[in-house]
Amino acid sequence: KVKRTLSKNVMDGLGQVCCGYVFPLGVYCTTIGVLGFVLTTLDICRVLADGAVLSDRVWTMRRPDAGGDQPISEQKERDVKLMTAVVEWTAYSCLIIGGFNCNPYFLMPWLLLRSLILMSFLVLFCMGLLQQQPMTVSTMGLLSGLLEIHNYL
Repeated sequence: KVKRTLSKNVMDGLGQVCCGYVFPLGVYCTTIGVLGFVLTTLDICRVLADGAVLSDRVWTMRRPDAGGDQPISEQKERDVKLMTAVVEWTAYSCLIIGGFNCNPYFLMPWLLLRSLILMSFLVLFCMGLLQQQPMTVSTMGLLSGLLEIHNYL
């Protein structure tokens, strides 16, 4: 009987800590949506303000003229980054609407975007293992990957 009472008290304590009263799911989704919306809007403004060609100060990518080995023209790089930012902007907008309305259908674009990002991380990791290249894991890369998985789940 003492064991049941102890486990019941522990479970009640966990229920109070893990309850939705402190930071409800709608507020969490809306907060992620607003932060993502603002940061993506800033990225879109940076791409548009830099003109027809992105400079290396906006985003650094290995181009042939910068000592890289990828044959990507600067205009294509800018267009792909702009399209990606617009897709992210749309997903974060749907996340904000879903958080305000508590409607799970608006959360699906964000979940699909995050699942594509996680799958690309997995593919790149497997490619690195198959090529048997030494992998370097930085602390920030590991923390951002764990945060990405936590936000997806």
